[in-house]
Amino acid sequence: MKYLLKVLALTMSVALVLPSYGDEIKICAAYKKKDNTYSHGYKLTAEIKTGAQILPLIKDGYEPYVNQDSKYLHISWKKGGHTFIDLKGDTVPKQGLISEDEKGKEWVVKSGWYKCN
Repeated sequence: MKYLLKVLALTMSVALVLPSYGDEIKICAAYKKKDNTYSHGYKLTAEIKTGAQILPLIKDGYEPYVNQDSKYLHISWKKGGHTFIDLKGDTVPKQGLISEDEKGKEWVVKSGWYKCN
């Protein structure tokens, strides 16, 4: 019984840490430049959405690059426009993730703003 209670407590604490779809989360993101170096880190907020949720927002023929069942970071830029980065999982790891957006641009993304420069 003690073991079951510990597992239940751990499961509940993990559930509280993972963001729900549509919740804004803090991320640090840098994109790969043409000279194969990375930009400085941008402190951003993003939402986790499924491919099915972002398909209506994608324009310019990039729809084939989106899998309806995959999870994506949806970044809305202040000056307009969107970027959708494939999560390759359900969350943004603290240690970082290298992935591509819907246009094929490579990004390094990590959760939080700590040491984002």
